[in-house]
Amino acid sequence: MRHSVTLPNGKRSRPLGRPYPTREAAERARDGAKETAGSAPWTWGAIFDELLDELSVEFVESRQESYLAIVDRHIRLHLRPRIGSMVARETTSRGLDRLWRDLRDHSLSPKYVRNIRGTLSMAATAAIEKEVLDRNIVIERRSRGRRPKSGRRQGRPLIVPFNEQEAIRLRRWLVANWHRRSENALVLLCSLETGARRGETLGLRWTGVDYEAGTLTYVEQVLWITEPPPRRLELRPLKTDESERTISVSPLLLDQLRLHQERVGRAGDELVFSHPGGRLRNPDKVNDFVSRNLPWATDIGLPRRPQPHLLRHTHASLLLAAGLPVTEVSARLGHSIPSTTLNFYAHAVEAHRDRTALAWDTLLGDDAAPD
Repeated sequence: MRHSVTLPNGKRSRPLGRPYPTREAAERARDGAKETAGSAPWTWGAIFDELLDELSVEFVESRQESYLAIVDRHIRLHLRPRIGSMVARETTSRGLDRLWRDLRDHSLSPKYVRNIRGTLSMAATAAIEKEVLDRNIVIERRSRGRRPKSGRRQGRPLIVPFNEQEAIRLRRWLVANWHRRSENALVLLCSLETGARRGETLGLRWTGVDYEAGTLTYVEQVLWITEPPPRRLELRPLKTDESERTISVSPLLLDQLRLHQERVGRAGDELVFSHPGGRLRNPDKVNDFVSRNLPWATDIGLPRRPQPHLLRHTHASLLLAAGLPVTEVSARLGHSIPSTTLNFYAHAVEAHRDRTALAWDTLLGDDAAPD
């Protein structure tokens, strides 16, 4: 393969005289070619090349090749053809507005256009780190003149977890009915009892269920993979070391898993939840079960659908409200750092600050009062 590079002026160099045997050799040639361009202004095409070069190493090492493929597709199909030759520093807000309008006019969904916007913002951030740009106009354009919306936190919809009584009603119904309704109901019970994501629950193996120790061990997850086509379900390792975890669970959940194991007759390295023959279960079917088959309002008396991610939020919020340390809840959820847990569940912590002061006063009692 002969290597060519995109120079900062937006032009492609000629294929080099001979293929280079290693990536390092090709990178040295690329850097040398860019130096010959002098102080020519950087185009978005050159920035995209830099971004893809960095991500190709970072994501392959962290086992996120599918995300790299998505970023590459955004750039190759939508961004490079439209703004690849545009000088990055000369990009205006009107130019970006035309870009988003053009994408929407090509029948792309609003969500997909937002994802493409995120890729462009990531490229701009990488360019700032290399001192190619001095500001991220993508973020500035999104925030300019926009009032903060009530009921939202950092651009995310505010998720209101179930309270203790609602969680109790849901738990009782799932325990009493999962064996008559669907295995998806038992998946929901696992989400409520452990705070695990639905893909993590569907990736749980019987070897990860320890009845004697009362623990579950998560090391894999079921994911939809889109690149390379076709779209398919795969069993993948969890994305970080912190996500791989062993957590203690209630005797009630262990009893239900034991009944499920007796019904399906599986053991060892087989998945706890799978179709006959070991075929992976579709995570989306759990949400479909909630929407179509779960009497969440009529029989259970819940104010909203108990989708799996809402049950994860409920699990964490109730534990924090009960006074468990943030570090323990963070480890249980598989968050890499406790600050992630605080960002999502600050409402549960703030609601009990007064309890902390009262506990301190109770510990000291009246002995410290002045005579």
